[in-house]
Amino acid sequence: MPGAPWRRRSAPRPARPTRGRRVRTRSRWGRPPALRRAAPPRRAPARRDREWRGSREAVPCGLQVNAPRSRPVVSRRSRGVCYVAPGNGPAARRPIAPVPHAASPASHRCPARARHHRHVAAPPIACRSSVGEPRTVSGVEWFAALAGAISVYLSARENIWNWPTAIVNVGLYILIFQRNGLYSDMGLQVVYLVLSVYGWYEWLHGGTNKTRLEVSRASGRVWLLSAVAGSVGWVAIYAVTRHLHGVSIPAVDAALTATSLVAQWMMTRKILENWILWIVADIVYVPVYIYKRLYVTSGLYAVFLVLAILGWVEWKRSYDRQRLSASS
Repeated sequence: MPGAPWRRRSAPRPARPTRGRRVRTRSRWGRPPALRRAAPPRRAPARRDREWRGSREAVPCGLQVNAPRSRPVVSRRSRGVCYVAPGNGPAARRPIAPVPHAASPASHRCPARARHHRHVAAPPIACRSSVGEPRTVSGVEWFAALAGAISVYLSARENIWNWPTAIVNVGLYILIFQRNGLYSDMGLQVVYLVLSVYGWYEWLHGGTNKTRLEVSRASGRVWLLSAVAGSVGWVAIYAVTRHLHGVSIPAVDAALTATSLVAQWMMTRKILENWILWIVADIVYVPVYIYKRLYVTSGLYAVFLVLAILGWVEWKRSYDRQRLSASS
């Protein structure tokens, strides 16, 4: 039945204008082009010589302020870490602090030579600095701290041997600061060295007719001169140290340094009120060193605080005995 309606074919749809091109209704892979999954956009390759701004090289004093930049990298193949020296180009990609790589087929290769890298932050070298990164304390530093504690104890007991012990303590710290490049602290220790030699002489020959020096009280003139000298010293030290790297709280550090210098001078003259200045300075020093994460030094200054209180009590008793003997 050629004329059956169910055998009739519908009229063909009108073709769209092709404008001289062949219209492909199906792709060569068997799916329409519209149903194919679009490939993700390809990212531009990162420059290998670009330094990461968030990473800085660990310098010997532990500071990261204005330190040279480094490019620590992690290999995607070995998942290992390798820190490379600052600079650009293959010559600068030498490992300076390698970390053992993870066990993988490519772990024997240095990640700095890998093709794909991921930047990570480089941890600073732990050390004792004004930033406060703790490090392993050497035997020389332990001996210097012990000499300082013995010197303060002998000062509290009015023992003349406190000055030789203080000279040993200051000399060791000069050597320590010079080796670590802390020249401002080294200069301060030189001042303490001069005051220690002067105090040794004054305690032996500073009294009447070149006799032994006795404990005295601070007069109004001494307090005025101490206040003026401390204020001028604070401003001068702050003006110098505020531009130095690694000084976290320059105003407080300058005030404590000026107070310590005035107290040290008063001790050379065997003035009783020097212990008041030491007590105030040590009370501030303890939380300051905790803030700087120098916990061993903070504990040492807590011991100094106890010794300063003991020194005040002992010197006050000595002064009272002198007054009683003079009145009788």
